[in-house]
Amino acid sequence: MTNIIQSLQNLTYDDLAAWAGDTIVERGKGLSQKVTQLHLDNDNQLSAQVQGSELYDCRIFLDVLLDSTCSCPYSGGHCKHAVAVILAAAKALNAGQDIPTQAPKESSQPTALDQDRQDKDARVKAIRETLTHSGLTIESVLALASPNQLYTPKEPDEYDDDEEEEVDFYTQEYQPLRRTLTALTKEKLVQLLMDMAEDNPDDLLFDLRDRADALSAIDPKKHITSLRSQIKKITAQESWQNHWDKTGFTPNYSPIKRGLTALLEQGQCDEVVELGKELWRLGIIQAGNAGDEGETAEQLCSAMQPVFTALPNSAMAPVDQLLWLIDHELSDDFCILDNIDLPYDHPSYQAAEWRAVVVILRERLNNQRKTFANKTPSFQDKYYYKQLLQHVLYALEKLEDQNTLLAIIEDSLSITEDYLGLAKTYLALNQPEKAKHWMIQGYKNTSAGMASSLKKHLVEQWQKEGKHHEVAALLADNYFTRPNLDVFKQLEALCQPLTIWPPVREKLLHYLQDATLPETDWDDSIWPLPVPLLTQLDDNANRRPSKNKAAKPSFPLLLEIDIALYEQRFSEAAELFDKQSEQLKYQSNTAAVLARKASATHPELAMTIWLNKAEAEISKVNPKTYPVAGEYLREIRLICQQHNTLPRWDQILNDVRQRHKAKKRLQVVLDRLVTPGEKLIT
Repeated sequence: MTNIIQSLQNLTYDDLAAWAGDTIVERGKGLSQKVTQLHLDNDNQLSAQVQGSELYDCRIFLDVLLDSTCSCPYSGGHCKHAVAVILAAAKALNAGQDIPTQAPKESSQPTALDQDRQDKDARVKAIRETLTHSGLTIESVLALASPNQLYTPKEPDEYDDDEEEEVDFYTQEYQPLRRTLTALTKEKLVQLLMDMAEDNPDDLLFDLRDRADALSAIDPKKHITSLRSQIKKITAQESWQNHWDKTGFTPNYSPIKRGLTALLEQGQCDEVVELGKELWRLGIIQAGNAGDEGETAEQLCSAMQPVFTALPNSAMAPVDQLLWLIDHELSDDFCILDNIDLPYDHPSYQAAEWRAVVVILRERLNNQRKTFANKTPSFQDKYYYKQLLQHVLYALEKLEDQNTLLAIIEDSLSITEDYLGLAKTYLALNQPEKAKHWMIQGYKNTSAGMASSLKKHLVEQWQKEGKHHEVAALLADNYFTRPNLDVFKQLEALCQPLTIWPPVREKLLHYLQDATLPETDWDDSIWPLPVPLLTQLDDNANRRPSKNKAAKPSFPLLLEIDIALYEQRFSEAAELFDKQSEQLKYQSNTAAVLARKASATHPELAMTIWLNKAEAEISKVNPKTYPVAGEYLREIRLICQQHNTLPRWDQILNDVRQRHKAKKRLQVVLDRLVTPGEKLIT
């Protein structure tokens, strides 16, 4: 049985109310039926999804005490979604069901019902946008459709926080509008459209004129003039979104896209490209100033697609076309073009064009490097250099010039520090020795973060190749650099099948006491691992520069206790715990783990730890911390129940109550602990 399940089995409804608050618990009860994907993951966490106003990911776990995280915006403590997950788990356990150890698999393909709902949602969204741009509201549409009936929308507080209004918008609002418009005469329809255009000159006027022009096939020159004016008008609009109250405005680029597409269909490719230049220049400014989360950029991206379709068929020289594309990508600081299929693969661009592009881009690259001669390149300098370099490398890939490509990457390493990318390239070319050479160089010369990535990649590569001793040497080096329990566990899993775990384990534990590194020329029975290829702790040629070859590990005693607990050496863990400073030992996370794991064998020590933690929270004299103190005291009650020493619990609780009788808010918390309430799991 897992610790999280044990904790839930001891939880009462009073405990849950103290943990989250009465109001939150009541709200959570209403959501317990909306919990899906409930499962226990590998980290002993209860995970699920809860359908509220959106679908939220929620986790319940033990971090000393019961804790939770949720993707919802609530920040006042534990949320109703967390309560819902706990209640859903309790319901399953009460029904005799086991919590699955992995989330139920969901079909990646939408069902016919899902697809129909998605199609309907898309239609509803389009209808809403059309109504908004037309100056119509839902109320006015329903009034037109049923003039004798008054439509009264619900007030916001009439809806439950987690209920979405289920309205079939298409049948209830679109069809009545259609019937109403069908009944109007042509003259009244024209008047309605004119009135709407006058009320919405920024959007609807251009949209109607654009559609009317397409139907009447007017002179392309007039269409171009109108479209240019439209581009200026739409890109000048202020774009903003407030996603909290779902208000805002996003410019509608659809008329621009339709206009450019119409010109493209008429074969006006040069005109489309020219208009695209204007659209990009103004649109990129608007997207940069927009107070939204990329909605304006998406509009610009969609409207630019006809421009890039027209480019290969324009009168511009193919080399200039490629450079024009590249320059647009380089100026795209908002990743607008990431979702556009740029025409680099068009048959107009052959080897001769790509070769000319390489010459021009390499000259730019060299000119940029010259500017670094008298100054250290900034982060921004390096960023733009890397962006330009990527286009050079892409052009060389088009030419299949692998040798030049590798030479340029190597020559740029002092700026890019992309040793990992170079090593991966050589591995892909089946040149492992060159890959190893650049990993070593990178580990010595690059930043700590990149060095760590190189080491991680080497571990993964050697694991694939079955070089388990070499992998273990790298992991041991990580342990000696920064001792921690996770690496200790990794080494155990790796060394046990190799039958070398006992000597490795012994040295790992001794290192916590004397910080002495193993000497690799010792007998194999003492240290059976080779010298790590990448290390900063010994004097071999691959060592990274380091101020301290082997600094004594921080808090080694805590790690010794953690390892003893992991290996279930509870008596030894208790002895090590007593060696710590009285001032600090009770407040560490290790103390809580010890109290929880050793409560069966060392109940007095466990109760002492929980009592000290509770007193630390009470001493803050903050009513918000009193429930936390109550949770620590509740752990003492559970230990006394397990060992049949409940009189001892009464004595401890009365002592706390007497010493803090002036703290009225604390007394309320203590009252909840006197008589345990109904358990969630019976």
